Amino acid sequence: MNIKDLGFFEKNIEKIVIGVAGVFFVAIIWFFVIGSPYRADIQGTSMGPNQVETDVMNNARRLAAGISSTQVPPAIEPMPVPAYVQSVQARLQQPVSPIGQYKVTLGRPGLDQSIFGGGHEEEVVYKIPTPPAPEKLVARADFAVLRNLPPRELVRWTRLIGHQVPRDFRYVSVGANFDMAAWQHRLRLSNLPDTWWRNVLLVTEVVLERQELDPATDTWGEAQRVPFLPTQPHFNRVPLTHRGANAAEMAAIIRRLEFSITHPAFAPITDDRLWLPPDMPTEKLTLQQRRQLGLIEIQILRKERQAAGGSAFGPEEENMENPEEVPAPAPGPDNEPGMPAAPWGTAGETPGAPTPGPAGDLAALLIQRDAILSGQMLTSATPTPGAALPGPGIPPTPVPTPSASPAPAAPLDLGPNIIVHDLTVRPGHTYRYRLSIGLFNPLFQRKSELAPAQKARSEELAILSPVSAWSQPVAVLPDRLFFLTSANASLGTTRWEIFHILQGRWVSHVFSARPGDLIGGRVPVTVDNTAYDVNLQVQAALVDIVTTTTRMGSTGSALAMRLEDGSIFERNPSTDTDSPLYRHLRQEINERAAAAAAAALPAGTPAPSPTPRPNPRVPSGYPRPGTYPPNLPPNLPPNLPPGYPEPPDPGRNVPPRR
Repeated sequence: MNIKDLGFFEKNIEKIVIGVAGVFFVAIIWFFVIGSPYRADIQGTSMGPNQVETDVMNNARRLAAGISSTQVPPAIEPMPVPAYVQSVQARLQQPVSPIGQYKVTLGRPGLDQSIFGGGHEEEVVYKIPTPPAPEKLVARADFAVLRNLPPRELVRWTRLIGHQVPRDFRYVSVGANFDMAAWQHRLRLSNLPDTWWRNVLLVTEVVLERQELDPATDTWGEAQRVPFLPTQPHFNRVPLTHRGANAAEMAAIIRRLEFSITHPAFAPITDDRLWLPPDMPTEKLTLQQRRQLGLIEIQILRKERQAAGGSAFGPEEENMENPEEVPAPAPGPDNEPGMPAAPWGTAGETPGAPTPGPAGDLAALLIQRDAILSGQMLTSATPTPGAALPGPGIPPTPVPTPSASPAPAAPLDLGPNIIVHDLTVRPGHTYRYRLSIGLFNPLFQRKSELAPAQKARSEELAILSPVSAWSQPVAVLPDRLFFLTSANASLGTTRWEIFHILQGRWVSHVFSARPGDLIGGRVPVTVDNTAYDVNLQVQAALVDIVTTTTRMGSTGSALAMRLEDGSIFERNPSTDTDSPLYRHLRQEINERAAAAAAAALPAGTPAPSPTPRPNPRVPSGYPRPGTYPPNLPPNLPPNLPPGYPEPPDPGRNVPPRR
């Protein structure tokens, strides 16, 4: 190639490379040898890492020299100190108030700054926290008998239970827990002064609501408020008779009645069937054990009321059905603190009679209660006070009080701290419940101490908590329960045993029926030497008798039709008579018959041994609790017994044969 044909870069490529390498070498020497790339501006001066420490030390030396210097810089002027001592002494010489006594209570604690020229204080808006909702609801249905009462008192109870004679009624008791400590904690975190709420942590009312299940659509109806019992005080507003009372006086009235607000006395019932709390698992107890447990619960409730400083059911609770008629409490023997109450008005008890025994009796009663719930039968010659109450058909069973009452290591488990009752339920229906709690308003009657926007809140006596979650469905016993005891297809006959509640106990009668006959009828029944004409007519008719083949062989079954909706159902005698429900009813009737026979024996004759109570196992595969039809009694395991009448199924006319 000719050199003349080469370009400028081709001729001088070596010099260009050497020149670029020289520039790069000079840059490296300049940045990394002569200078440093790691520099920062500190107080307007660019410094490298090796200069920072020297600058810090120089500044420290200058600062130390300035501190140790005795010369005052001319730029700092002396600061005058106010005469605080003289000012405080002058204020102490002045009177606290120009008048001796105000017509209204003073506001916030301390001296009013407007008296000594402290200036205007800004208004404070107080925030009331939201109370906690009740929790752990438990509901249980049962039945009882209203005892004979004076006409004026009888009217107040028949408004709830009805005017039927005999006065058997169904009810549902609902228990819940309200965390007063959580409410106190929320108030402490608010901006409310402690003196406003610390002494008024009170429950003013318990509002019970319910929903009824529609079996046709399997949906719940609208929420309805359950009426208060005549023994249940409630203060959602100030009664007319106490309109002149101040906050402290109203708090004292509510405090005296608070136990009756959260534990209203049950209806005055006979001894045929005693009330039991809703959290009691009574499905495996005999009638004797149930009675013992009911008597112990009476004593426990008395001790709780006494420990809470409550009073006996006296004049101050007489008109509690209408809070506008509440009279002012007057001291007397019936409302002195420490007097126990007669919670359920059991016959033979004296209201206001003191219960003997030390405070440790409550722990002893709880020990007895746990012993009965574990299946034991308490027998002793030393009865618990008020326990030896005779009951129709059941001889008195004394409940012992242990000689020593040990103090429990843990807090006493008294069950729900709120128990209320619904006496307006209907037989054969299913309900669920929820609660809300009324609490004393910390702003009540503090109008002069509140901002204008909050003055209206001072007129409210109570604030309502959020409602609780709904309880589990609870089924109320129907009027009649019927079971097929035998079926003969060749003879065309069936036998049905029908159970009914009469005077607080189960009674039964066996009826025969052929195809086309109605099941049941009216029969005379004698209870406690009194004859009653009882209607044991079941709203069903026998349609046919068929032969069913099972693993045990051939047996007869009955096809019947419900008159209310025309649905067909099938019943089998072996399944019905082997069901836990049927055996429970038969066992209860047998226990009462044995007790009545033992009471009729001459004195000194040994009583026959009681029939052992069956303890059947519930087969696997039964519906879970809460899915059974609304007829299962509350004192049975929450499983559908095999012989229990099933609800009509719109998807089929005849249930599959078992």
